[in-house]
Amino acid sequence: MHRIKVVVFFIVVLSSWLLVAQETPLAILSYASAQDVLVIRNNKKVVFDDPIGLVLYAGDQVQTGRGVSLEIQFSKPAGILRMTENTTIVIERLKTNSTINIRLIYGRVRTKMSKLAGNESFSITSAQAVAGVRGTDFGFEVLTPRVALNPMPVTKIYCFEGEVFVIAYIDVSSGSSENLETVPKEFTVKNNEMVVVERKDARSVATLQKLEYGLTEFWTTQEFVSTLQSSSPSTDQEKSEEYLPRLTFSPETENQQTDQEDVNVLVVNDEVFKNRILATSRLKDAGILGSIVLSAAGLSLKGISWYFNATGLPEQAAPLNVAADILFMSAIPFMIFAIVIQP
Repeated sequence: MHRIKVVVFFIVVLSSWLLVAQETPLAILSYASAQDVLVIRNNKKVVFDDPIGLVLYAGDQVQTGRGVSLEIQFSKPAGILRMTENTTIVIERLKTNSTINIRLIYGRVRTKMSKLAGNESFSITSAQAVAGVRGTDFGFEVLTPRVALNPMPVTKIYCFEGEVFVIAYIDVSSGSSENLETVPKEFTVKNNEMVVVERKDARSVATLQKLEYGLTEFWTTQEFVSTLQSSSPSTDQEKSEEYLPRLTFSPETENQQTDQEDVNVLVVNDEVFKNRILATSRLKDAGILGSIVLSAAGLSLKGISWYFNATGLPEQAAPLNVAADILFMSAIPFMIFAIVIQP
């Protein structure tokens, strides 16, 4: 009987601990440029009037709509994560509440982290790479090129200040066989450097490169709005909320919220996004192929028309010229479709 009581006691204590751990907030949504923000918690949409001030927990999925950027503040470890438009992340807790991982499903983020304590860690992961930091300003993106015969997401991790430790997953030949094996490759990314992970010749490759000028220019238009308050909590109430950073904003951007109409947002996960990428790839290929076929047919008719003109048969060349122009004009929508379509 005594043993049963002990077991029950430990079960109750463990259950209470797990419940408290599960309900410990990890971050707060400190800024949103518009209302088109979607938060999924336990497979359900979180309902809110204003996203600013929304408390975020482990397992929350956050997604921005078109033209919307937002910022998430963490206090343990202290830092700010900025998400640009059409970006989806999942906030994950690793071992403790001060070991945070951001799973980037798609889109573009930038993070500023203060110097981490010994038991703190912050990382961002994607299907192709992992980036770990200890007091760094860096960006991480998973985007699909707009023009590609077989578009697959390209991962880029780049550093603006400090250093980023990156593990990229690449494909190498397995022994003497033609099979490919996925192995980790380590990089230390310093100021104005970046690692690019992409598909080339049907395999994943990773290279260390200089930071693209276009990325620097892009982030100059996406400056951080919120700032972290560094002072430690003093009252009992503040101590009980120590995991929640206070909302503070840069003076020039305070109260700069704008109202926009609601836009439909699709909730995605890794498998759904993979299927969308494959479907988009097929549609892009079809658009490019259609454009090539129509253009080739138009060139052929132009060649025949030129031959008839050269042999003194302009009457027969004229309709061929018209037909060739029609084919060229028909190829344009196919090419525009292949460029514009995105997952």
